[in-house]
Amino acid sequence: MPLDNTLPHYPSPPPIPMKQKKYTMNHEWKQYKRKGLSEMRPYVKGEDLSKISVTGEDNPETDLGMIARNPKNHADQWYVSRKYFEDNLEEVMPLVKETMNNNY
Repeated sequence: MPLDNTLPHYPSPPPIPMKQKKYTMNHEWKQYKRKGLSEMRPYVKGEDLSKISVTGEDNPETDLGMIARNPKNHADQWYVSRKYFEDNLEEVMPLVKETMNNNY
C-alpha cells in the first residue's frame, strides 16, 4: 500500500472580526506643527536623483523645487515642489557672531 504524503486538511480559522467603527483617511490625518528648522537646497537641473525620494506627481526638471534632508541623517533626502516650498517655507537668516559680539 503506497504512503499518503499529503497533509491532512484542517478547516481555515474563522476570520478575525474587524472593529465596528469604520476608519477613513479623514479620521487618521491630523495637523502637526514643526518643532525645528528644515534643511533644504535648490534642485539643480539635471542632477542625479537616484538617492532622493521623488513622488510620481513631481517633475523636478520642470518644477525646479528644493531638495530637503533629515538633519540627523543626511542620506535621507526628498524632493519638495516649488509651490509647496513657496507656500509653506521661508529662509531663516543665519546669525552672524561678529554682529552679535559688537552689540555687547
